[in-house]
Amino acid sequence: MIGKIIPRRHGAGSFRDSVNYNLGLSRDDTDKVEYVNTRNVFEPSAVIREMEAVALENKLSKNPVFNCVLSWRENEIPTHEQADEAVRIVLEEMDLEECQTHYALHRNTQNLHLHICVNRIHPETYKAIDPAHGWTKKAIQRAARKIELAQGWEIERSGCY
Repeated sequence: MIGKIIPRRHGAGSFRDSVNYNLGLSRDDTDKVEYVNTRNVFEPSAVIREMEAVALENKLSKNPVFNCVLSWRENEIPTHEQADEAVRIVLEEMDLEECQTHYALHRNTQNLHLHICVNRIHPETYKAIDPAHGWTKKAIQRAARKIELAQGWEIERSGCY
């Protein structure tokens, strides 16, 4: 499994752009979407408005959007429950488990991959969270190894840990 942090400059700067991409709406490519889910939101159909509303409560944070991707091997087909578990593990490693999250499993490449969009602003304290205290690349690698072990996937030998 490979995990990547998506830099803000790659169109991942707003909740609307990220969620629309996850849903396949940005390029009219909805058939690529295998599965969609949310965490810590009241109404999944209003996830963009909810994330924006919470982000507006923190006037200091210039970038409340955090995006990452997990990619399984070509022959690995995760269930929806395994996708949910993978997101939970990533959020725990990033210290974002209480934050609003939208994610989608895509099948438009040779391997299934999961796009995860997280609001870095805590929904109760409105404080900005620095994912993994700035060690996001190491945290996504740790999460990938934990997911591989928990779900019985082949271990990525080129990864850390």
